[in-house]
Amino acid sequence: MVPDPDTSNFTRARSWRVLRRALTAASLAFIAVLVLIAWRAYALSRRTPEWYNPPDPAAVAVADRAAELERRVVDQAHLVRGGSRRHSTAASIANPALDTADGEWEVSIPQDAVNAWLASRFPLWLANQDPPIELPDNLGALQVRFLPGSATLGVHVRRSDPNAATPGPVSWQFVGVTFEPSIGPDGGVWLPASSMHVGDLRLPTAWVLERFASQARVEVTTEGDEAVAALLGAFLGKRALATPAAIELADGRVLRVLDLRVAEGALEVRCRTEGRSISPK
Repeated sequence: MVPDPDTSNFTRARSWRVLRRALTAASLAFIAVLVLIAWRAYALSRRTPEWYNPPDPAAVAVADRAAELERRVVDQAHLVRGGSRRHSTAASIANPALDTADGEWEVSIPQDAVNAWLASRFPLWLANQDPPIELPDNLGALQVRFLPGSATLGVHVRRSDPNAATPGPVSWQFVGVTFEPSIGPDGGVWLPASSMHVGDLRLPTAWVLERFASQARVEVTTEGDEAVAALLGAFLGKRALATPAAIELADGRVLRVLDLRVAEGALEVRCRTEGRSISPK
């Protein structure tokens, strides 16, 4: 039996209308999902994590805590050791550190002391470098958070429209990096980033670092600021931040960092004091 041409055409037209409606509905649903995702991503990117609340650098207690940390770190580094094994507590680094006959010792540095130092003493420390390092004026306070195995460093970046005729209201964007500090086989300090954050939103590491550098008005190149380039390269896992991880003390001895471990609320550091000049292991 030969099909009626009119019936066949009607069937094909109806099938096409059904398919077109289905495709239209699917497209609208897909667009709606994309809009929801974009809105959610935007909302997350505008939020500041609850843990980010840097201490006030003008507070006397903060300045005292930072100065105490500096003093005790210097005391521990220059202490002449030998004999017994001891370990400082996470609450204070004033106690004698873990000590061995070969000069190895450990110390736990509490998170609140680090944040007090970042707020109160870090800018001055940068200014005393040779050559001096000045933080961009559109950066807010730094704050670190220690969790088992990783550390998150966060900062507020002031947002502004470079094309605006007149200055608008000041707004701040949180930018953070979660990294896993360690001492590599080369004896250097490695800080590979495991995740990057804009607000509460996680984004690809390279994209966030380039965006951060752009907002901070620095170049992510070796021709730009060497300190910034070194830090960004370390976060990208391309280079060690410092090799070797060693400091020459005033008395000629060398303090070498052997291991870094991040615990809940503290950074645990294992060192060895050596009586020789700095050289790679």
